Amino acid sequence: MKKTLMKTLALFSLAALFLLPAVAGAEQEATHLWPAAALHFAAPAAESETFRMTEEEYAAALQRAELQLSEAYSAYHASLPAEQQALLAAAQEAWRAALELNEPPLREQLDSGVLVYYGQAQEHKTNIYRDTMLSLREQRSAALLCWAQGRYACLPQAKLATAEEELAAARETLLRAYSDNLYVMDEKFRDPTQQARAAWLAFLEADQAFLQAVTHAETAICAGEALRCYQELSELVQLQRQGSIFFHREREE
Repeated sequence: MKKTLMKTLALFSLAALFLLPAVAGAEQEATHLWPAAALHFAAPAAESETFRMTEEEYAAALQRAELQLSEAYSAYHASLPAEQQALLAAAQEAWRAALELNEPPLREQLDSGVLVYYGQAQEHKTNIYRDTMLSLREQRSAALLCWAQGRYACLPQAKLATAEEELAAARETLLRAYSDNLYVMDEKFRDPTQQARAAWLAFLEADQAFLQAVTHAETAICAGEALRCYQELSELVQLQRQGSIFFHREREE
């Protein structure tokens, strides 16, 4: 009996030697395809305000941003002559249409905490969906408030001769940011993201039509404001790409 028991234990020990590496290998196979940011998400890192917000706090912040935008738009719109009012209304409608196309895929994909810019100076934890929805409203409000006061983003005098090249480069940066994001995001988000991209480009055209009218086509202002929009959108899309990277899982061929 004793010999039988010892033999059985020996067989179990031998089996364990073969099984343990297999389990470890399975765990390694399951995680080595993950991005580094996801693997290190639990490690301490700076946290953004949107990362720490409760659902109630975010809803309140969004409501404040919407109210500020509505007030800024209404006050500026009322101060303009009829023709310019129509152009501003068209630009604002285009802005709202782009926002509404952008919101659903972004919410489904990125409405959760992620670690962005892993290993870089700006590494932090955030909620990219909330960042984007708040930033877009805050940026539009800021622009409208500045325009109402006669303040604009202006292209420096030294760059006026190359304004077209500056704008082409900024547009290319935005389009490349979108392409890079589309490459790593889940396939089901690609089509709605491309629709949102087209809508944002349409908004930029409508915004320029308004600015051309209100500034009498002053190149420094029109180019400066276009550059500002390109840069702000590029930064948000680059941030969104960080979220796509966080959730991206490589496939083994």
